[in-house]
Amino acid sequence: MNVVWLILDSLSFGATPFAEDGPNTTPILKEVADSEGVTFTEAYAPGPLSPSSHAAMFTGELPSVAGMHEAHPYFDGGIPTIADKLRRTHETHLLSLNMWLFQGLDTGFDSTKDFSRQYLLFRDATDPLNYFRKHDPDGSELRRLLRFATAGGKPVRSLLNYANYKRLNGSLVPEQWGDSENYQYAEQINNELRAIVDTNDQDRFVFANYMDIHPPFDASDEALERFAPGMSRDELPIGIPPERHINNDEKSYEPNVMEKLYHAAVWDFDRKLGSTLRDLIEDDTMVIVTSDHGIWNCDTAYSENRLHVPLVIFAPDEPPRTVDHTVNLRSLPRTIMEYVTGESGGFDGRSLLDVTSDEISVTEVLHHPNEVYEKTGRIDVTKRIHADEQVQRDLVLIKGDARVEYIDGTWNTVAGGESVLTNLQSYGEQILSQDFKQGETDIEYDAITEERLEDLGYM
Repeated sequence: MNVVWLILDSLSFGATPFAEDGPNTTPILKEVADSEGVTFTEAYAPGPLSPSSHAAMFTGELPSVAGMHEAHPYFDGGIPTIADKLRRTHETHLLSLNMWLFQGLDTGFDSTKDFSRQYLLFRDATDPLNYFRKHDPDGSELRRLLRFATAGGKPVRSLLNYANYKRLNGSLVPEQWGDSENYQYAEQINNELRAIVDTNDQDRFVFANYMDIHPPFDASDEALERFAPGMSRDELPIGIPPERHINNDEKSYEPNVMEKLYHAAVWDFDRKLGSTLRDLIEDDTMVIVTSDHGIWNCDTAYSENRLHVPLVIFAPDEPPRTVDHTVNLRSLPRTIMEYVTGESGGFDGRSLLDVTSDEISVTEVLHHPNEVYEKTGRIDVTKRIHADEQVQRDLVLIKGDARVEYIDGTWNTVAGGESVLTNLQSYGEQILSQDFKQGETDIEYDAITEERLEDLGYM
């Protein structure tokens, strides 16, 4: 059986029609989910941003155990991922242009495609940027190029990749907007995904992360008419990074106007995903649709908009239904393994398809407090200048209507009855009593990566 896991990066539950009184931004996904899927209305992300959340989803472990989080955004391995486990029975593929997925999490896949690597004329040949990051061969430039060219067994194509990379140097991501530019690659990822699963010689596992609804945003005229009626494009913050390093009243745009643009971008994306999703379901593919975290334009790492995410599982022979119990995306590796192989794969937790009561959801935040955090309460992914500072470890625990937070070394009760809150705090204290893992790999970003991080609001 093919398995496809789709991450709609930065999609908040409250920004969808799955939420009570939510905007009708994903009518196609909602229609398909109602008729074919298992819809979870109380699903939460295990981390506040891409590094921690993806690491936890891949491993089924807390970010502190996986070792990849905002204080150390690199996966050093040592813990099996869902790709490692499924590799025994499936051909595994990773599709994305989210750079955090290529910081160690990609090692368990048979093939990976970073759609930001637009300089690659031949993706089956050697990637010069990846090669020279990992290898520093001695000798003259001619000898270095010879080793590079012969590394993948396709010397001519590899050299053409190298020549195109040098030609483009520094302008690898075009500045124009459109589906195939910047971070809007839905159609390209859809086409690649279909090409992979349409090959019937072996079962396949595909993890695809879409960045189309991650700021900076653009949207079609039709979408803007629906969600920002009466506003011209000049009045909308099109192409503007989220400016999360400053307070909301200091931004160059009105946050509520950015939200309109966000909803329009989500609606556009829903139209692009719809036919691919239906095709996968008709082919009896297990499909998981969720997000790594919600929108982070205005809110802190601990807010409902950031942590509460949509989750729909489409599994052959599973009746469509709605699950209103609290769950965490960290249980997805166990869910996939049990459904596909009948075994746990060594992942903790229980299958979400068997949930009949509220689980304890844990979101763990490990970061280096800096000037942005002190000013806005929003966390940053580590910059090199903060790498030697002390790590702050925060928790958000949710079960049903109960919620407690451990932030800045203090427990705070947000909602819930006394007995449940006591249980949640005790559970959290057990987590805090365990050491957290911080990888050993030095974190260095090239100029292109740093530019991407700035565009996306991480730096």
